[in-house]
Amino acid sequence: MPSYPYISGQGALTQTFAQLRKGFPAKVDAGYLQRFKIAPANESYVISILKFLSLIDENGDRVESNTSYFYGDDGSFQAGLEATLRQAYAQLFDEMGAEALEADRGSLTHWFRAADKTSDVVGQRQASTSRLCPRLLGMGNFRQFGTPAPRRLPLFLARPRRLHRRRRRRRSPAMRRPTVPLAAEPPTRRATSIRREVRTSV
Repeated sequence: MPSYPYISGQGALTQTFAQLRKGFPAKVDAGYLQRFKIAPANESYVISILKFLSLIDENGDRVESNTSYFYGDDGSFQAGLEATLRQAYAQLFDEMGAEALEADRGSLTHWFRAADKTSDVVGQRQASTSRLCPRLLGMGNFRQFGTPAPRRLPLFLARPRRLHRRRRRRRSPAMRRPTVPLAAEPPTRRATSIRREVRTSV
């Protein structure tokens, strides 16, 4: 089992931190995340990250000594979260130094694969998770950052557009084209012969 946690998407983790800033409950479990529709069917990944950061213990209970900065201002929150990240990713910071906060995904993926002996997919997700946590430090208003951006609905969910039919303009009698009677077609040879036979018989 990998030592460093990961999650496939970034939205679930940002929503979790935004909700915890509003109020950190005494216990965080799958039911808590489900009540706020966070990480459906992936609650265990979020909980494992919170445990890795020592924000909750193995039973899901809040760790008082590591969560006090959630109730402070933005500066206190950023300072507290940075200290939490440096403690959780101590080996990463020891080997990469301050560059770990700004390292690209490829470098971090290589590091996690070598340190954790994971696959390329898991290493990429571990790198994405480790890169997302430091990004939370640079946000002045974290609640705005945690608010998911509106997404465009798929075509099969979008409301169908009304097709505007082009209305035919009614023309006034003066603008209407005059109807020209069609010229009578000349009689054919057969019709002429039939008329001659009728006349002779009479």
